[in-house]
Amino acid sequence: METPDVKGESQEAGTEPPEKAPDTAEKLTQEEFLKQLQKALKRYANTIPVGGELPESAKEELSLNENQASGISDALKNEAERLKQVLAEFYRDNCTAGANEDLSSVSSSQILIKMLPQMIPDLQKTAQLSALEQLQLVKGERSLLEWIPRDGFTARLAYELYKGRQKTYEELAVFLAEESLKKFTNKYLMPNAFYFPGNFNLNFGEVNWEEK
Repeated sequence: METPDVKGESQEAGTEPPEKAPDTAEKLTQEEFLKQLQKALKRYANTIPVGGELPESAKEELSLNENQASGISDALKNEAERLKQVLAEFYRDNCTAGANEDLSSVSSSQILIKMLPQMIPDLQKTAQLSALEQLQLVKGERSLLEWIPRDGFTARLAYELYKGRQKTYEELAVFLAEESLKKFTNKYLMPNAFYFPGNFNLNFGEVNWEEK
């Protein structure tokens, strides 16, 4: 991503601005990159897979009572059903092969696999990112939408999944106070990270969907 070279107004005439020190992250060796990447991926270590169980660690950290734990578990089950419906509808509306296909016995991961050919051109662009950009994406400091079109297939799918997760947040808010909800979602259920069974993971980084 290019940054325009703009000189500050206070710069003295006839002098050149000092050279910007190279970003050391751009000079990472493969070993250093993998080490930092592994560290960055730890923030997703506790992500609850779609349809997954409420972790015991969450119950303890948030001091959940039986009613809260049961309500959150139900919300997670509801999300699995809701996101499968989101995927099925998107597949039918955007893929010719899915127009009349019966998906009642097809899992969410299988539906994603059916859509993979349309997603690959966008997702392959991540392979062209620099080491620094890849780390920023994994850390949630950057958005995948900086490199793929917002109106493209993958981004539109990501937005539909995001809306589905927001409904989960609404269900969780019935059982969790605002601060507890924030802690839970930041650690276990981030808004743009979707881990489907079968190790089919989609992470779109830090996305502001309100931006035009």
